[in-house]
Amino acid sequence: MQTELFNNDFCDIYVNEDKHGKTVFCYRTGMTVYEEAFDRQRLVCAGWNSSGTPLNVLEGYPTRLDHDAFTQPQVFDIEINGECIAYDWEFIGFEKKEETVGAKKHHVLHGILTLRNKLYPLEVKLHTVLSGSAVFTRYLEIVNRSDLPMKINKLSPMCGGLEAFSNWAEFVGGEKARDKVYSLGCMEESSWGTEGLFRFRDMQNGGTVIRGRFGHDRFRYPMFMLRNNPLGHLWFAQLAFSGGYKFSFDLQTEYSSGGLGDSNDRSFSRLSFSMDIDGNPPLLVLSPGETFLTPEVYIGFVAGDIDDAVNMMHSHTRKCVFIYDEPETNIATVGSGIGPERAMTEEAVFHTLDTARSVGAESLIIDAGWYCEEGEEGARWGDKVGNWYPDAKKHPDCFGSIRARCRENGLKFGLWMECERMGKGTPVAKAHPEWYQTRYINGSENTVIDMTNEEAAKWVKSEIERVINEYKIDLFRLDYNVNYSDSVCKIKREGTWENSYLRYYTAVYKMFSELRNKYPDIIFENCAGGGGRCDLG
Repeated sequence: MQTELFNNDFCDIYVNEDKHGKTVFCYRTGMTVYEEAFDRQRLVCAGWNSSGTPLNVLEGYPTRLDHDAFTQPQVFDIEINGECIAYDWEFIGFEKKEETVGAKKHHVLHGILTLRNKLYPLEVKLHTVLSGSAVFTRYLEIVNRSDLPMKINKLSPMCGGLEAFSNWAEFVGGEKARDKVYSLGCMEESSWGTEGLFRFRDMQNGGTVIRGRFGHDRFRYPMFMLRNNPLGHLWFAQLAFSGGYKFSFDLQTEYSSGGLGDSNDRSFSRLSFSMDIDGNPPLLVLSPGETFLTPEVYIGFVAGDIDDAVNMMHSHTRKCVFIYDEPETNIATVGSGIGPERAMTEEAVFHTLDTARSVGAESLIIDAGWYCEEGEEGARWGDKVGNWYPDAKKHPDCFGSIRARCRENGLKFGLWMECERMGKGTPVAKAHPEWYQTRYINGSENTVIDMTNEEAAKWVKSEIERVINEYKIDLFRLDYNVNYSDSVCKIKREGTWENSYLRYYTAVYKMFSELRNKYPDIIFENCAGGGGRCDLG
Protein backbone atom coordinates (compact mmCIF):
# COMPACT_ATOMS: atom_id res chain seq x y z
CA MET A 1 0.00 0.00 0.00
CA GLN A 2 2.82 2.38 0.85
CA THR A 3 4.42 1.73 -2.54
CA GLU A 4 1.18 2.46 -4.39
CA LEU A 5 0.49 5.72 -2.58
CA PHE A 6 3.84 7.25 -3.45
CA ASN A 7 4.28 5.80 -6.91
CA ASN A 8 4.69 8.45 -9.59
CA ASP A 9 2.07 6.67 -11.71
CA PHE A 10 -0.59 7.08 -9.03
CA CYS A 11 -3.46 9.50 -9.52
CA ASP A 12 -6.80 10.14 -7.90
CA ILE A 13 -9.42 12.83 -7.38
CA TYR A 14 -10.93 13.57 -3.98
CA VAL A 15 -14.05 15.66 -3.41
CA ASN A 16 -14.84 16.71 0.15
CA GLU A 17 -16.23 19.54 2.23
CA ASP A 18 -13.77 21.35 4.47
CA LYS A 19 -14.45 22.70 7.97
CA HIS A 20 -15.53 26.05 6.49
CA GLY A 21 -18.25 24.48 4.35
CA LYS A 22 -16.41 24.81 1.04
CA THR A 23 -16.54 21.98 -1.47
CA VAL A 24 -12.95 21.12 -2.35
CA PHE A 25 -11.78 19.26 -5.47
CA CYS A 26 -8.36 17.71 -4.93
CA TYR A 27 -6.40 16.44 -7.95
CA ARG A 28 -3.39 14.28 -7.14
CA THR A 29 -1.18 13.04 -9.97
CA GLY A 30 2.15 11.50 -9.06
CA MET A 31 3.48 13.63 -6.21
CA THR A 32 1.70 16.78 -7.36
CA VAL A 33 -1.43 17.97 -5.58
CA TYR A 34 -3.62 20.76 -6.92
CA GLU A 35 -6.85 21.83 -5.22
CA GLU A 36 -9.80 24.01 -6.16
CA ALA A 37 -12.65 25.12 -3.92
CA PHE A 38 -16.23 26.07 -4.69
CA ASP A 39 -16.88 28.92 -2.29
CA ARG A 40 -19.59 31.59 -2.36
CA GLN A 41 -20.57 30.81 -5.94
CA ARG A 42 -16.98 30.95 -7.22
CA LEU A 43 -14.50 28.25 -8.21
CA VAL A 44 -11.11 29.34 -6.88
CA CYS A 45 -7.60 27.97 -6.58
CA ALA A 46 -7.01 26.44 -3.14
CA GLY A 47 -3.33 25.58 -3.39
CA TRP A 48 -0.50 23.41 -4.70
CA ASN A 49 2.06 21.09 -3.15
CA SER A 50 4.59 18.55 -4.38
CA SER A 51 4.55 16.18 -1.38
CA GLY A 52 1.72 14.02 -2.69
CA THR A 53 -0.41 14.99 0.31
CA PRO A 54 -4.01 16.21 -0.07
CA LEU A 55 -4.23 19.50 1.80
CA ASN A 56 -7.10 18.46 4.06
CA VAL A 57 -4.88 16.04 6.01
CA LEU A 58 -2.29 18.71 6.82
CA GLU A 59 -2.68 20.38 10.20
CA GLY A 60 -4.07 23.87 9.72
CA TYR A 61 -4.01 23.58 5.90
CA PRO A 62 -0.54 25.22 5.70
CA THR A 63 -0.38 25.24 1.88
CA ARG A 64 -4.01 26.16 1.27
CA LEU A 65 -4.41 29.56 -0.33
CA ASP A 66 -6.44 32.34 1.20
CA HIS A 67 -8.21 33.12 -2.04
CA ASP A 68 -9.85 36.22 -0.57
CA ALA A 69 -6.39 37.81 -0.63
CA PHE A 70 -6.50 37.73 -4.45
CA THR A 71 -8.68 40.10 -6.46
CA GLN A 72 -9.05 37.46 -9.19
CA PRO A 73 -8.85 34.04 -7.52
CA GLN A 74 -11.03 32.22 -10.10
CA VAL A 75 -9.52 29.23 -11.90
CA PHE A 76 -11.03 30.15 -15.26
CA ASP A 77 -12.24 33.45 -16.65
CA ILE A 78 -14.92 34.30 -19.19
CA GLU A 79 -16.34 37.65 -20.19
CA ILE A 80 -19.68 37.65 -22.00
CA ASN A 81 -21.13 40.66 -23.81
CA GLY A 82 -18.68 42.89 -21.96
CA GLU A 83 -19.55 41.52 -18.51
CA CYS A 84 -17.28 39.51 -16.19
CA ILE A 85 -18.91 36.26 -15.09
CA ALA A 86 -16.25 35.02 -12.68
CA TYR A 87 -18.93 35.04 -10.01
CA ASP A 88 -22.49 33.76 -9.46
CA TRP A 89 -21.95 30.13 -10.43
CA GLU A 90 -24.10 27.19 -9.42
CA PHE A 91 -22.63 23.75 -8.76
CA ILE A 92 -24.36 21.16 -10.96
CA GLY A 93 -22.32 18.00 -10.52
CA PHE A 94 -18.99 16.21 -10.61
CA GLU A 95 -18.03 13.01 -12.42
CA LYS A 96 -14.87 10.95 -12.12
CA LYS A 97 -14.13 8.18 -14.60
CA GLU A 98 -11.25 5.97 -15.66
CA GLU A 99 -10.39 6.00 -19.35
CA THR A 100 -7.82 4.67 -21.79
CA VAL A 101 -6.23 6.93 -24.39
CA GLY A 102 -4.23 6.34 -27.53
CA ALA A 103 -3.23 3.23 -29.41
CA LYS A 104 -1.30 1.94 -26.40
CA LYS A 105 -4.35 2.22 -24.12
CA HIS A 106 -2.74 4.30 -21.40
CA HIS A 107 -4.90 4.56 -18.29
CA VAL A 108 -5.88 8.07 -17.22
CA LEU A 109 -8.32 9.55 -14.72
CA HIS A 110 -10.80 12.11 -16.04
CA GLY A 111 -12.67 14.53 -13.77
CA ILE A 112 -15.57 16.62 -15.09
CA LEU A 113 -16.92 19.46 -12.95
CA THR A 114 -20.12 21.09 -14.23
CA LEU A 115 -21.12 24.65 -13.30
CA ARG A 116 -23.95 26.87 -14.51
CA ASN A 117 -23.88 30.63 -14.40
CA LYS A 118 -26.73 32.59 -12.79
CA LEU A 119 -26.17 35.80 -14.75
CA TYR A 120 -26.18 34.19 -18.19
CA PRO A 121 -27.55 30.75 -19.19
CA LEU A 122 -24.03 29.47 -19.77
CA GLU A 123 -22.81 26.04 -18.71
CA VAL A 124 -19.12 25.28 -18.23
CA LYS A 125 -17.60 21.86 -17.76
CA LEU A 126 -14.04 21.80 -16.46
CA HIS A 127 -12.22 18.75 -17.77
CA THR A 128 -9.15 17.58 -15.83
CA VAL A 129 -7.13 14.60 -17.07
CA LEU A 130 -4.52 12.96 -14.81
CA SER A 131 -1.94 10.49 -16.08
CA GLY A 132 0.26 9.89 -13.03
CA SER A 133 3.01 12.38 -13.88
CA ALA A 134 3.36 15.78 -12.23
CA VAL A 135 1.34 17.27 -15.13
CA PHE A 136 -2.39 17.33 -15.81
CA THR A 137 -4.56 18.48 -18.70
CA ARG A 138 -7.24 21.15 -18.26
CA TYR A 139 -9.75 22.41 -20.83
CA LEU A 140 -13.23 23.90 -20.75
CA GLU A 141 -16.40 22.76 -22.46
CA ILE A 142 -18.61 25.84 -22.87
CA VAL A 143 -22.31 25.50 -23.68
CA ASN A 144 -24.70 28.33 -24.56
CA ARG A 145 -28.01 27.26 -22.97
CA SER A 146 -29.88 30.38 -24.12
CA ASP A 147 -31.82 31.21 -27.27
CA LEU A 148 -29.55 34.20 -28.01
CA PRO A 149 -25.93 34.37 -29.21
CA MET A 150 -23.22 35.21 -26.67
CA LYS A 151 -20.10 37.25 -27.39
CA ILE A 152 -17.08 35.95 -25.48
CA ASN A 153 -14.57 38.78 -25.24
CA LYS A 154 -12.18 37.21 -22.71
CA LEU A 155 -11.34 33.53 -22.36
CA SER A 156 -8.86 32.05 -19.91
CA PRO A 157 -8.90 28.23 -19.79
CA MET A 158 -6.83 28.41 -16.60
CA CYS A 159 -5.87 31.18 -14.19
CA GLY A 160 -5.94 32.04 -10.48
CA GLY A 161 -3.71 32.31 -7.44
CA LEU A 162 -0.52 30.28 -7.33
CA GLU A 163 1.12 31.02 -4.01
CA ALA A 164 1.27 33.25 -0.94
CA PHE A 165 4.83 33.32 0.41
CA SER A 166 5.68 34.77 3.82
CA ASN A 167 9.06 35.93 5.13
CA TRP A 168 10.74 35.85 1.73
CA ALA A 169 13.27 38.48 2.84
CA GLU A 170 15.09 36.07 5.13
CA PHE A 171 15.61 33.66 2.21
CA VAL A 172 16.92 36.10 -0.38
CA GLY A 173 18.90 38.55 1.71
CA GLY A 174 16.50 41.31 2.64
CA GLU A 175 14.33 43.94 1.03
CA LYS A 176 16.75 44.89 -1.74
CA ALA A 177 16.62 41.34 -3.15
CA ARG A 178 12.83 41.25 -3.59
CA ASP A 179 13.24 40.66 -7.34
CA LYS A 180 15.12 37.43 -6.61
CA VAL A 181 12.13 35.61 -5.11
CA TYR A 182 10.70 34.35 -8.41
CA SER A 183 12.16 33.74 -11.86
CA LEU A 184 10.09 33.36 -15.03
CA GLY A 185 11.35 31.28 -17.93
CA CYS A 186 10.05 31.24 -21.48
CA MET A 187 11.09 30.99 -25.12
CA GLU A 188 12.17 34.59 -25.00
CA GLU A 189 12.48 35.61 -28.64
CA SER A 190 9.60 35.72 -31.09
CA SER A 191 11.36 36.21 -34.43
CA TRP A 192 12.13 33.50 -36.98
CA GLY A 193 14.98 31.16 -36.10
CA THR A 194 14.98 32.02 -32.38
CA GLU A 195 11.91 30.06 -31.29
CA GLY A 196 13.99 27.72 -29.09
CA LEU A 197 15.83 30.42 -27.11
CA PHE A 198 14.80 29.69 -23.51
CA ARG A 199 15.90 31.93 -20.66
CA PHE A 200 14.97 32.58 -17.03
CA ARG A 201 14.68 36.17 -15.85
CA ASP A 202 14.04 37.55 -12.37
CA MET A 203 10.41 38.58 -11.95
CA GLN A 204 9.92 42.19 -10.97
CA ASN A 205 7.42 43.34 -8.39
CA GLY A 206 4.23 43.92 -10.36
CA GLY A 207 4.73 40.91 -12.61
CA THR A 208 5.06 40.51 -16.35
CA VAL A 209 3.29 39.37 -19.52
CA ILE A 210 4.32 36.90 -22.24
CA ARG A 211 2.54 37.20 -25.58
CA GLY A 212 2.83 35.49 -28.93
CA ARG A 213 1.14 35.02 -32.30
CA PHE A 214 -0.90 38.17 -31.83
CA GLY A 215 0.80 40.84 -29.72
CA HIS A 216 4.20 39.44 -30.71
CA ASP A 217 5.45 37.40 -33.64
CA ARG A 218 4.33 33.81 -34.09
CA PHE A 219 7.64 32.06 -33.41
CA ARG A 220 7.46 32.31 -29.63
CA TYR A 221 6.45 28.93 -28.21
CA PRO A 222 3.41 29.08 -25.87
CA MET A 223 4.98 27.80 -22.65
CA PHE A 224 6.42 29.04 -19.37
CA MET A 225 8.34 27.90 -16.30
CA LEU A 226 7.91 29.79 -13.03
CA ARG A 227 10.38 29.10 -10.23
CA ASN A 228 10.28 29.96 -6.54
CA ASN A 229 14.01 30.44 -6.06
CA PRO A 230 14.27 30.13 -2.25
CA LEU A 231 12.05 27.05 -1.98
CA GLY A 232 13.08 25.37 -5.23
CA HIS A 233 9.70 24.43 -6.64
CA LEU A 234 8.59 25.01 -10.18
CA TRP A 235 5.34 25.51 -12.11
CA PHE A 236 5.51 24.75 -15.82
CA ALA A 237 2.84 24.83 -18.49
CA GLN A 238 2.07 24.75 -22.19
CA LEU A 239 -0.96 25.95 -24.15
CA ALA A 240 -1.98 23.68 -27.04
CA PHE A 241 -2.95 26.48 -29.39
CA SER A 242 -1.52 27.88 -32.62
CA GLY A 243 -3.28 31.26 -32.41
CA GLY A 244 -2.79 34.33 -30.24
CA TYR A 245 -2.05 33.83 -26.56
CA LYS A 246 -1.17 35.93 -23.52
CA PHE A 247 0.27 34.65 -20.23
CA SER A 248 0.01 37.21 -17.40
CA PHE A 249 1.75 36.94 -14.03
CA ASP A 250 0.87 39.28 -11.19
CA LEU A 251 3.41 39.47 -8.37
CA GLN A 252 2.97 41.56 -5.28
CA THR A 253 6.01 41.54 -2.99
CA GLU A 254 5.66 43.66 0.13
CA TYR A 255 8.16 44.53 2.84
CA SER A 256 7.53 46.41 6.05
CA SER A 257 9.69 46.98 9.12
CA GLY A 258 8.43 47.03 12.67
CA GLY A 259 11.12 49.54 13.57
CA LEU A 260 12.71 47.32 16.22
CA GLY A 261 15.37 45.63 14.10
CA ASP A 262 15.51 42.73 11.68
CA SER A 263 13.67 40.34 13.99
CA ASN A 264 10.46 42.28 13.40
CA ASP A 265 10.82 42.73 9.64
CA ARG A 266 7.82 41.37 7.80
CA SER A 267 7.75 40.35 4.15
CA PHE A 268 5.18 38.56 2.07
CA SER A 269 4.26 38.03 -1.56
CA ARG A 270 1.23 36.97 -3.56
CA LEU A 271 1.52 35.42 -7.00
CA SER A 272 -1.23 34.72 -9.53
CA PHE A 273 -1.39 33.96 -13.25
CA SER A 274 -3.72 33.82 -16.24
CA MET A 275 -3.37 31.89 -19.52
CA ASP A 276 -5.54 33.76 -22.02
CA ILE A 277 -6.56 33.36 -25.63
CA ASP A 278 -5.42 36.61 -27.24
CA GLY A 279 -6.94 38.45 -30.19
CA ASN A 280 -9.39 41.13 -31.23
CA PRO A 281 -12.69 40.66 -29.38
CA PRO A 282 -15.02 38.97 -29.58
CA LEU A 283 -12.86 35.86 -29.46
CA LEU A 284 -15.93 33.68 -29.93
CA VAL A 285 -19.59 34.19 -30.74
CA LEU A 286 -21.50 31.23 -29.33
CA SER A 287 -24.71 30.44 -31.17
CA PRO A 288 -27.78 29.35 -29.18
CA GLY A 289 -27.27 25.76 -28.05
CA GLU A 290 -23.67 25.66 -29.30
CA THR A 291 -20.91 23.77 -27.46
CA PHE A 292 -17.25 24.77 -27.80
CA LEU A 293 -14.09 23.11 -26.43
CA THR A 294 -11.23 25.44 -25.51
CA PRO A 295 -7.57 24.69 -26.24
CA GLU A 296 -5.93 22.44 -23.67
CA VAL A 297 -3.60 23.63 -20.93
CA TYR A 298 -0.89 21.19 -19.80
CA ILE A 299 0.37 22.30 -16.41
CA GLY A 300 2.54 20.76 -13.70
CA PHE A 301 4.28 21.47 -10.41
CA VAL A 302 7.46 19.88 -9.03
CA ALA A 303 10.00 20.38 -6.30
CA GLY A 304 12.97 20.04 -8.60
CA ASP A 305 14.84 21.48 -11.55
CA ILE A 306 14.21 22.00 -15.24
CA ASP A 307 15.08 18.40 -16.10
CA ASP A 308 12.45 17.11 -13.67
CA ALA A 309 9.84 19.40 -15.16
CA VAL A 310 10.69 18.52 -18.76
CA ASN A 311 10.68 14.78 -18.05
CA MET A 312 7.29 15.02 -16.35
CA MET A 313 5.87 16.98 -19.28
CA HIS A 314 7.24 14.36 -21.69
CA SER A 315 5.69 11.58 -19.64
CA HIS A 316 2.27 13.20 -19.71
CA THR A 317 2.25 14.24 -23.36
CA ARG A 318 3.43 10.84 -24.54
CA LYS A 319 0.38 9.34 -22.87
CA CYS A 320 -2.23 12.00 -23.54
CA VAL A 321 -1.17 14.04 -26.59
CA PHE A 322 0.86 11.90 -29.00
CA ILE A 323 -1.75 9.18 -29.12
CA TYR A 324 -1.46 7.86 -32.67
CA ASP A 325 -0.25 4.34 -33.37
CA GLU A 326 3.00 4.91 -35.25
CA PRO A 327 4.25 1.86 -37.20
CA GLU A 328 7.92 1.09 -36.62
CA THR A 329 8.53 1.71 -40.32
CA ASN A 330 6.97 5.17 -40.01
CA ILE A 331 10.18 6.82 -38.85
CA ALA A 332 12.58 8.94 -40.85
CA THR A 333 15.17 10.41 -38.54
CA VAL A 334 17.40 11.90 -41.24
CA GLY A 335 15.77 13.82 -44.08
CA SER A 336 17.16 15.57 -47.14
CA GLY A 337 15.59 17.36 -50.04
CA ILE A 338 15.61 19.95 -52.78
CA GLY A 339 13.91 23.34 -52.69
CA PRO A 340 13.37 26.50 -54.77
CA GLU A 341 16.89 27.77 -54.23
CA ARG A 342 17.68 26.14 -57.59
CA ALA A 343 15.92 24.76 -60.67
CA MET A 344 14.12 21.64 -59.47
CA THR A 345 14.55 19.49 -62.56
CA GLU A 346 14.40 15.71 -62.46
CA GLU A 347 18.16 15.62 -63.03
CA ALA A 348 18.69 17.92 -60.03
CA VAL A 349 16.40 15.77 -57.91
CA PHE A 350 18.33 12.60 -58.85
CA HIS A 351 21.60 14.32 -57.92
CA THR A 352 20.13 15.33 -54.54
CA LEU A 353 18.80 11.82 -54.04
CA ASP A 354 22.17 10.19 -54.70
CA THR A 355 23.89 12.65 -52.36
CA ALA A 356 21.29 12.03 -49.65
CA ARG A 357 21.72 8.28 -49.94
CA SER A 358 25.50 8.56 -49.74
CA VAL A 359 25.37 10.41 -46.40
CA GLY A 360 22.78 8.09 -44.84
CA ALA A 361 19.58 10.07 -45.25
CA GLU A 362 16.32 8.15 -44.90
CA SER A 363 13.94 10.38 -46.83
CA LEU A 364 13.96 12.66 -49.85
CA ILE A 365 11.56 15.61 -49.80
CA ILE A 366 10.76 17.77 -52.81
CA ASP A 367 10.05 21.12 -51.22
CA ALA A 368 8.31 24.34 -52.27
CA GLY A 369 8.26 24.96 -56.02
CA TRP A 370 7.62 21.45 -57.36
CA TYR A 371 4.45 22.80 -59.02
CA CYS A 372 6.29 25.68 -60.79
CA GLU A 373 7.84 25.74 -64.25
CA GLU A 374 11.59 25.24 -64.48
CA GLY A 375 13.46 28.39 -63.47
CA GLU A 376 10.42 29.96 -61.76
CA GLU A 377 10.73 28.08 -58.49
CA GLY A 378 12.64 30.72 -56.56
CA ALA A 379 10.51 33.66 -57.68
CA ARG A 380 7.05 32.11 -58.02
CA TRP A 381 6.72 29.32 -55.46
CA GLY A 382 4.72 31.57 -53.11
CA ASP A 383 2.46 32.89 -55.89
CA LYS A 384 1.45 29.45 -57.10
CA VAL A 385 0.56 27.73 -53.84
CA GLY A 386 -2.82 26.07 -54.18
CA ASN A 387 -2.07 24.65 -57.64
CA TRP A 388 -0.93 21.24 -56.43
CA TYR A 389 0.04 19.65 -59.75
CA PRO A 390 3.62 18.98 -60.85
CA ASP A 391 4.88 20.89 -63.84
CA ALA A 392 4.44 18.55 -66.82
CA LYS A 393 7.78 19.45 -68.43
CA LYS A 394 9.82 18.93 -65.28
CA HIS A 395 7.97 15.83 -64.08
CA PRO A 396 6.10 14.26 -66.99
CA ASP A 397 5.48 11.00 -65.12
CA CYS A 398 4.19 12.73 -61.94
CA PHE A 399 7.27 11.75 -59.92
CA GLY A 400 7.07 8.09 -60.94
CA SER A 401 10.78 7.69 -61.74
CA ILE A 402 11.85 9.71 -58.71
CA ARG A 403 9.63 7.68 -56.45
CA ALA A 404 10.95 4.42 -57.93
CA ARG A 405 14.58 5.43 -57.40
CA CYS A 406 13.80 6.48 -53.80
CA ARG A 407 12.36 3.04 -53.11
CA GLU A 408 15.28 1.30 -54.82
CA ASN A 409 17.65 3.14 -52.49
CA GLY A 410 15.62 2.62 -49.34
CA LEU A 411 14.50 6.26 -49.08
CA LYS A 412 11.02 7.53 -48.30
CA PHE A 413 9.51 9.95 -50.80
CA GLY A 414 7.97 13.19 -49.54
CA LEU A 415 6.26 16.27 -50.92
CA TRP A 416 5.80 19.75 -49.46
CA MET A 417 2.44 21.55 -49.31
CA GLU A 418 1.34 24.86 -47.89
CA CYS A 419 -2.22 23.66 -48.02
CA GLU A 420 -3.88 26.58 -46.20
CA ARG A 421 -2.88 29.19 -48.79
CA MET A 422 -3.76 29.84 -52.43
CA GLY A 423 -1.95 32.24 -54.71
CA LYS A 424 -4.02 35.00 -56.28
CA GLY A 425 -3.48 33.81 -59.84
CA THR A 426 -4.14 30.12 -59.32
CA PRO A 427 -7.20 28.45 -60.85
CA VAL A 428 -8.75 27.73 -57.44
CA ALA A 429 -8.36 31.37 -56.36
CA LYS A 430 -10.02 32.62 -59.53
CA ALA A 431 -12.88 30.15 -59.08
CA HIS A 432 -13.37 30.78 -55.37
CA PRO A 433 -12.26 34.24 -54.22
CA GLU A 434 -14.81 33.90 -51.39
CA TRP A 435 -12.58 31.24 -49.80
CA TYR A 436 -10.04 33.80 -48.60
CA GLN A 437 -10.04 34.93 -45.00
CA THR A 438 -11.26 38.46 -44.26
CA ARG A 439 -8.65 40.82 -42.85
CA TYR A 440 -9.53 43.48 -40.28
CA ILE A 441 -7.69 45.99 -42.47
CA ASN A 442 -9.92 46.81 -45.43
CA GLY A 443 -8.31 46.25 -48.80
CA SER A 444 -5.33 44.36 -47.37
CA GLU A 445 -4.47 41.34 -49.46
CA ASN A 446 -4.54 37.91 -47.90
CA THR A 447 -3.62 34.53 -49.35
CA VAL A 448 -4.87 32.43 -46.43
CA ILE A 449 -7.83 30.13 -46.98
CA ASP A 450 -10.68 30.50 -44.49
CA MET A 451 -10.65 27.07 -42.88
CA THR A 452 -13.89 27.91 -41.05
CA ASN A 453 -15.58 27.85 -44.46
CA GLU A 454 -16.75 24.22 -44.70
CA GLU A 455 -16.57 24.12 -48.49
CA ALA A 456 -13.04 25.55 -48.53
CA ALA A 457 -11.85 23.23 -45.76
CA LYS A 458 -13.33 20.25 -47.59
CA TRP A 459 -11.35 21.21 -50.71
CA VAL A 460 -8.09 21.59 -48.74
CA LYS A 461 -8.53 18.14 -47.21
CA SER A 462 -9.41 16.58 -50.54
CA GLU A 463 -6.28 18.07 -52.15
CA ILE A 464 -4.06 16.62 -49.42
CA GLU A 465 -5.70 13.24 -49.94
CA ARG A 466 -5.27 13.52 -53.71
CA VAL A 467 -1.56 14.35 -53.37
CA ILE A 468 -1.06 11.41 -50.99
CA ASN A 469 -2.94 8.96 -53.22
CA GLU A 470 -2.03 10.18 -56.70
CA TYR A 471 1.67 10.79 -56.11
CA LYS A 472 2.04 7.86 -53.69
CA ILE A 473 4.07 9.78 -51.11
CA ASP A 474 5.46 8.40 -47.84
CA LEU A 475 5.89 11.77 -46.14
CA PHE A 476 3.72 14.89 -46.09
CA ARG A 477 5.45 18.17 -45.15
CA LEU A 478 3.17 20.97 -43.95
CA ASP A 479 4.28 24.60 -44.19
CA TYR A 480 2.67 27.92 -43.18
CA ASN A 481 4.55 31.00 -44.41
CA VAL A 482 2.22 33.65 -43.05
CA ASN A 483 3.25 36.76 -41.16
CA TYR A 484 1.59 36.80 -37.74
CA SER A 485 -0.21 40.05 -38.53
CA ASP A 486 -1.62 38.48 -41.72
CA SER A 487 -3.37 35.79 -39.67
CA VAL A 488 -5.37 38.35 -37.66
CA CYS A 489 -8.67 37.82 -39.47
CA LYS A 490 -12.38 37.77 -38.79
CA ILE A 491 -15.46 35.76 -39.73
CA LYS A 492 -19.12 36.73 -39.77
CA ARG A 493 -21.26 34.95 -37.19
CA GLU A 494 -24.67 35.77 -35.77
CA GLY A 495 -24.70 39.16 -37.49
CA THR A 496 -21.35 40.29 -36.07
CA TRP A 497 -17.63 39.85 -36.69
CA GLU A 498 -15.79 37.21 -34.67
CA ASN A 499 -12.02 36.78 -34.35
CA SER A 500 -11.11 33.75 -36.46
CA TYR A 501 -8.33 32.20 -34.33
CA LEU A 502 -10.34 29.70 -32.30
CA ARG A 503 -12.55 28.37 -35.06
CA TYR A 504 -9.75 28.39 -37.63
CA TYR A 505 -7.46 26.18 -35.59
CA THR A 506 -10.28 23.96 -34.41
CA ALA A 507 -10.91 23.20 -38.10
CA VAL A 508 -7.21 22.64 -38.85
CA TYR A 509 -6.73 20.30 -35.89
CA LYS A 510 -9.84 18.33 -36.85
CA MET A 511 -8.66 17.94 -40.43
CA PHE A 512 -5.23 16.60 -39.52
CA SER A 513 -6.66 14.29 -36.87
CA GLU A 514 -8.88 12.75 -39.52
CA LEU A 515 -5.99 12.52 -42.00
CA ARG A 516 -3.72 10.87 -39.44
CA ASN A 517 -6.38 8.27 -38.73
CA LYS A 518 -7.02 7.65 -42.43
CA TYR A 519 -3.33 7.40 -43.38
CA PRO A 520 -1.53 5.81 -40.41
CA ASP A 521 1.49 4.87 -42.55
CA ILE A 522 2.13 8.41 -43.79
CA ILE A 523 4.66 10.55 -41.93
CA PHE A 524 3.09 13.96 -41.24
CA GLU A 525 5.91 16.46 -40.76
CA ASN A 526 5.40 20.01 -39.52
CA CYS A 527 7.60 22.58 -41.24
CA ALA A 528 5.44 25.63 -40.44
CA GLY A 529 7.71 28.44 -41.58
CA GLY A 530 10.67 27.43 -39.44
CA GLY A 531 8.87 26.61 -36.21
CA GLY A 532 5.95 29.01 -36.15
CA ARG A 533 3.46 26.27 -35.30
CA CYS A 534 5.24 23.58 -33.32
CA ASP A 535 2.97 23.82 -30.26
CA LEU A 536 1.10 20.85 -28.81
CA GLY A 537 -2.07 21.90 -30.62
